[in-house]
Amino acid sequence: MAHSVLFLTKYTALAASTRQRVLQYLDAVRAAGFAPTVQPLFSDRYLRQSFARVHSWRRSAEVLRCLLRRWRLLMCEIEHYNLVFVQYEALPYLPLWFSRNLLRADVRLVTDYDDAIHLNYEQHLLRPLGHWLRGNIPTLIAHSRQVIVGNRRLAEWAQQSNAHVTLIPTAVDLYKYADAPTTAAHSPIVIGWIGTPSTANYLRMLELPLRALRQRHAFTLKVIGAPDFQMGGVDVCAHGWDESRESADLRSFDIGIMPVRDDEWGRGKSAFKLIQYLAAGVPAVASAVGANCDVVQDNVNGFLAVSDDEWLSKLSLLIEQPTLRARFAAAGRPLIEQQYSLQANAPRFVRVLEQALES
Repeated sequence: MAHSVLFLTKYTALAASTRQRVLQYLDAVRAAGFAPTVQPLFSDRYLRQSFARVHSWRRSAEVLRCLLRRWRLLMCEIEHYNLVFVQYEALPYLPLWFSRNLLRADVRLVTDYDDAIHLNYEQHLLRPLGHWLRGNIPTLIAHSRQVIVGNRRLAEWAQQSNAHVTLIPTAVDLYKYADAPTTAAHSPIVIGWIGTPSTANYLRMLELPLRALRQRHAFTLKVIGAPDFQMGGVDVCAHGWDESRESADLRSFDIGIMPVRDDEWGRGKSAFKLIQYLAAGVPAVASAVGANCDVVQDNVNGFLAVSDDEWLSKLSLLIEQPTLRARFAAAGRPLIEQQYSLQANAPRFVRVLEQALES
């Protein structure tokens, strides 16, 4: 008889965190004898409104409706499952009392984190509220049979509350990147970035070096997932994200970029953009922050940059030297195959579920 698993994700398949850290593993989960059920907290409508920064009473009502539905599930249904998998937290911004059923000794709980979301409480502008709720996540981790994290920084943080922590990076399905990337550069060169409207703010870090680069070289900045993005002094081609063309969009880049701020949030981020670039055979330049330094070995399979001058010089080198781009691309793909692919990490994901049942 299959072991039933309830996956409590924060979002639907519209969010990369749900697609890459839960949904793509479900075939392997079923093959291992589990019967998965996925219940997202927030709807597609809520996520689209978040991307568009829509704030209205309707959005507030949608949040309340989603929280109430999740609370009812926690109160009435989790006892029917052999295992409960929670992505981030069950009921964000509510006292843990509302999620108390997850803390029962008979609930086999697995939690998953690919961002430093505990900072949402620790650095909350309303300090009394943040102080009141900052224990929610550590308590949930402490009651978990197993904890999954996306990078080393998060592993160190989670191990303060639980010894049973497994690092499984956010991974890509190699079959989606099976087509060989083109070796011919576009004219002009395409420097690419992929993300969401909210994370597109990281691109603002590069306004000065990209404008300076434009004075040296012709290039197009292609932005996927933030269709309204513009940058003065830089030729920008921006459009929305579409899963059906994601891999083709990535392969249309000559160079990928991943700027990240060197702060607590940035150090806790997973390097998923870099993983996508390298899987698609795209050489990359990234901020020398957090998990980026685990994926990119400077001047081996990409470049790491600290200052505006380094961003400018390293992007210039990649534009000027097609053989360097080809060398980085050739060195990047094997790393993804070995450490950051669905094929490499699916057995580890399944084993975590099995260990949670056995404990």
